[in-house]
Amino acid sequence: DEIIARTQLDSIMQSVNAYTNLMNHCGVLILPYKNKINYSILTPDMVDVYQDPESPDNIVALTYQVNLPATVGEIQTRYVYWDIYGNHKTFGIDGEEIKFADNPEGINPFKNPNEEGKTIIPVAWFHKRKPEFTFWDQTSGTDLYSGSLQIAVLLTYLNYMFKVTGIQQKYIIGKTDAKASQIHDPLSILQITSAGAEQPSVGTMSGDYKLKEYWEVVNEKIGLIANNYGLSMSNFKWQASRASGYALLLENWGKVEQVQKQIPMYRAGEQDLFEKTKVVQNTIQGSKQIPQETQLSIDFAE
Repeated sequence: DEIIARTQLDSIMQSVNAYTNLMNHCGVLILPYKNKINYSILTPDMVDVYQDPESPDNIVALTYQVNLPATVGEIQTRYVYWDIYGNHKTFGIDGEEIKFADNPEGINPFKNPNEEGKTIIPVAWFHKRKPEFTFWDQTSGTDLYSGSLQIAVLLTYLNYMFKVTGIQQKYIIGKTDAKASQIHDPLSILQITSAGAEQPSVGTMSGDYKLKEYWEVVNEKIGLIANNYGLSMSNFKWQASRASGYALLLENWGKVEQVQKQIPMYRAGEQDLFEKTKVVQNTIQGSKQIPQETQLSIDFAE
């Protein structure tokens, strides 16, 4: 309870939930700060992982990027490395190792209680879906990327139609003297003669674009993508009218199903987070051990 309250773990986990839904994965870095547990969020774009060749959905090492703001000059970039073989090192952007006085040998101090001679990587990962023979889920969410491009193209064309729908283009049926022009002499009068059986005439053309119908097509495509993630278009429309609890449940049934599918993966992440928290806590504060029978449970906001 003391760790949860001091680190605001509940709030961190809400952010983890949002990042996991957005990026399929999110990590929680567990490190001591002034001899106390501290949690930080790692997103996949900051991390390189080294998969176990015998079990590719597990990792044996990882590197994450840290950007240190500088008051003078450029931002300093460092790369922090952890593995399960007892190594923990930090490198500069030039690839040179940066040594620290409190750990000059670059040793990972967090012993794995379940494997003799191995260490843990102090990062607990949360997955939206269970990876299949790989650590990163490289397929889920591609429909969002492709769909975003399609919607952007459709909206670009809609913007074009909106601009040109008020333009009236002049037209002439007939023929005029090839030398006649109203560009250099706007006060001159063009003489139009018949170019055949049809009588000469002058008029304007206006674009008749079905803007409302086109906008409905755009919304339909957005709805199809949203349905894949348990959302319906009613989730984006607010009305002041009353609705029964059963009607609301049906509207949000897709979201309920998505949450139910994700709960097992989140519970696995919870357990991993707590087990690694115990290792880190018991390493930095040997006299203040977390009992092995202690359980941790977090309810994620949706």
